[in-house]
Amino acid sequence: MYSIDMVHSSYLAAQSRVRQYTQFVVILQHSECAWAQRIQEMGYGVPELNTGRMSVGRIKEQVDEQDILLVRTIETVFANYGAAQDQVRQYTQFLMILKSEEDAWAERFQEASSVMPGYEPVRCDHPRKGDQIKPLL
Repeated sequence: MYSIDMVHSSYLAAQSRVRQYTQFVVILQHSECAWAQRIQEMGYGVPELNTGRMSVGRIKEQVDEQDILLVRTIETVFANYGAAQDQVRQYTQFLMILKSEEDAWAERFQEASSVMPGYEPVRCDHPRKGDQIKPLL
């Protein structure tokens, strides 16, 4: 059996994790959009998720060093875009797990509060370690 204070602090911690990962997913989505924009600026269509690798059909039959460099650059941009898509998908799934955890703690807190109506949980006014996202350098 959990104490109401422990349930409440766990609920607040779950809320904090959901808030942090929501911000992180937004950052990853911006990265994905930036790679998609680079692909479009190069004159290619943005591949849809799970369509595999796009072939580079604009390169001439005769291959020289500049063509190889161009192909490698284009492949790198597509690979980075695919990696960004995967990160967004993975962290979105992780965020859904954290959100369900938050909902479970909220439900436990409501059940515990109904046992002792009028009880106010102890509030912690100082931020916990990890409650705030540190700025990227």
